[in-house]
Amino acid sequence: MRPGLIGTVFALYLTAGFGALPADAADDASAFDMLGLRLGMTADEARAALKTIDPKIRIDESKRQLIYTDGVEAHRTEPFLYSITGSGDIADEAGNTRRWVHSLRIFFSPPPDGGRVTAVTRVQTGLPNAPSGAQYRDALIQKYGEPSHSQLGVHRWDFPHGKTQCLLQPSSFGQAGSTETVGASMMRGLFVFKGQTMTDRLQTQKVKDLSQCSSFLEYKIGNDKTAVQRVSAHLVDVVGLARSEIASNEWVAGLAADARKAREGKVKGPAL
Repeated sequence: MRPGLIGTVFALYLTAGFGALPADAADDASAFDMLGLRLGMTADEARAALKTIDPKIRIDESKRQLIYTDGVEAHRTEPFLYSITGSGDIADEAGNTRRWVHSLRIFFSPPPDGGRVTAVTRVQTGLPNAPSGAQYRDALIQKYGEPSHSQLGVHRWDFPHGKTQCLLQPSSFGQAGSTETVGASMMRGLFVFKGQTMTDRLQTQKVKDLSQCSSFLEYKIGNDKTAVQRVSAHLVDVVGLARSEIASNEWVAGLAADARKAREGKVKGPAL
């Protein structure tokens, strides 16, 4: 069997090369990683981490632009890095590929202060020599410690210690992680809206300020007693996502105001 991104025992992707977290790891947000990928990394650091996982990993990058208007015409910002996807597969004894597939998608904060990892998602299907759900859970606990929440094969770690999970349904928000984590508005997941206008009030009643909210790591592995057939996971910087979204919206609003002012400065008065 040819080694590749998933052609090793599953424990490698939890502990080997990265080590188990210390007992006080929940006090340090940087201690939580997904295969060496950490929140706050730059794009170059994320690419290097992917190559560490597998030198032959396929890397694809996605860029986006933000749209604003001067009141008449639409304008676009310069393209910026939205996400990096690393994926790989392995051939079986017969040479058939894509029997087992592993994909990692890394999301980055948008401009004006963009370029930092705000979320990482992981999907793994058809694990070779698949462990049971209980074995996979035990390996997760060995690396990350006891989860903050565990139910029906879903295990979540909120961090850093002393912060509060402010998303009313973090698993539901994380569901978007398998496709478009950043595409789901973190602001709408956290704040009370009146129509299209965001208020400064959080949906949760537990805290009053965004800075008191935790990030989280969540793994969905299924039943303890059956072999794991699919793993989905997401590592999410809740506060970082919200703040970058707010900053980006304000930046685009400023661009729109400047564009409108520039257009109106060229307008000639009507002939009366």
